[in-house]
Order: sequence, then C-alpha cells, then structure tokens
Amino acid sequence: MKSNLQQCIENFGPAPRKFTGRKLNAYLKIQRPYWIRVSPSDQLAKTFNLLDMLYREGIVVWGQVVQANYQIFSEGTEDMPGDVVFSLDQNAQPMPTELHSVSMKINEIKHSDSPDPAYKKLIDHYADDYSRVYSLEVPDKISPNFKCHISTTYFSRKHLPAGLLCTGLLPLIVLPRTPMVTIPLPEAFWPAALAEWWLEPA
Repeated sequence: MKSNLQQCIENFGPAPRKFTGRKLNAYLKIQRPYWIRVSPSDQLAKTFNLLDMLYREGIVVWGQVVQANYQIFSEGTEDMPGDVVFSLDQNAQPMPTELHSVSMKINEIKHSDSPDPAYKKLIDHYADDYSRVYSLEVPDKISPNFKCHISTTYFSRKHLPAGLLCTGLLPLIVLPRTPMVTIPLPEAFWPAALAEWWLEPA
C-alpha cells in the first residue's frame, strides 16, 4: 500500500508541472495579504513572488509546524503566516515522528537565553515577531541524524481541510533550492485517508 506522502507526490505530479483550467488555477492562486500590499519590504513577499515557480518545480515532503499565528488553529476568514520545519535530505528522509521531535526541540530553544552560538540565528529569529526566514538550517545539535531547514510559510485556509490547522504535520511543497520557499500542499492533492486523519483531532 502506498504511503500518504507517496500518494500526495503522485497526485501533485512530476516537475515541471503546468496546471490548466480556469477553476484549478483560481483554486491554486493565493491572495497576497493586505500587509504585504502596503509593506512590500516584508520578506514574506518572497513566497508570493516565487509561487508560480514553486508550483512548477517544487517537491512534496512532510513538514511540521514550528510556529503559527494562533488564529489559524480555529475557524476564521484570514489566512496566516507561520514557520515549518522540513527535510530535503535524500539520504535520510525523516519519519513524521522525527520531524515532530525536532520541532519540539526548536520550541525549547527558540525563547531561551542559551549562550551556545549554534542557536544564535534561531533565537534571534524568534525574538522578533515580524521576522521571516527561508532555508534556515537547523543546528546539528537539534537534528543530528538528518539535515533540515526552517522556512516561513503562509497558511491559505482554502488549501487546508476544514480551513484551519488541525494538527502540526502536513505535506508541503518546497522549492528544492535556496530560498526554499514553501506552502502547504493544497488539499485537492491529498488522498482521502490523509484528510480524514487530519480532521480527527478537530
């Protein structure tokens, strides 16, 4: 039996992709939030600037939410940013439980006052509520068995089952090179079993 992730990969299709049909393209389009329109210097604009490339060339991997605006965990109308951790390490693809463990360790460190220089970029990023990161490498001390990165993402409610974050694990589309922009894989490409599992905690 194929895994949920493998089914996501097959449903999304091989790169380079070209999506046709007005309805599908309207579904895939993500509206820039108002704060980027009024403040184009916000680094989150990078995600929207590279969105077409991401759909065309991105790869599908498991991701784990590290941090997200609390409003995205409940019903609403506004989409929200957040950070996810993922691995593109082809030699040691982590299990979802391993990504969750990395995320927990990041959360232990991110608001600490650790003097360890290995954690400086991580702590500096989370000290600023408006900071965005792309392809931030997770220190080996946190993830010694596989290389992983943190990127800021944008949670579009129309792409999530039930329109909210029900759990921290989800399939992502990641640009497989710097700046490693990423968004959640839209629900239309999820297998039914994954969507059902996702909704169980809700």
